[in-house]
Amino acid sequence: LTAVGRQALRDWACDPVLATSIGVDPFRLRAGIWAILTPEDRKGLFLELEAAIEANVGALEDYLGKTDPVERVRIEMAMTVQKARLEKLRTFGD
Repeated sequence: LTAVGRQALRDWACDPVLATSIGVDPFRLRAGIWAILTPEDRKGLFLELEAAIEANVGALEDYLGKTDPVERVRIEMAMTVQKARLEKLRTFGD
């Protein structure tokens, strides 16, 4: 990167509004719709979602050892998000 590019990257990475934005989250956008599914449909979907998330966490864990320090933080945060999703699925409607 050039000096201008490094500064642009720093400005982007350190912008507090952009860094804390919720952004587009496909899980969160669908979650409200899951509340109107029948209990049977929701249970089946949640089993599929849990399996997909657990597989993703496993893949992330495998990848974690192959990363550099910058990527490692991103992967660790992705794992935290996925684990929070699992927790939400397991307590949905409580």
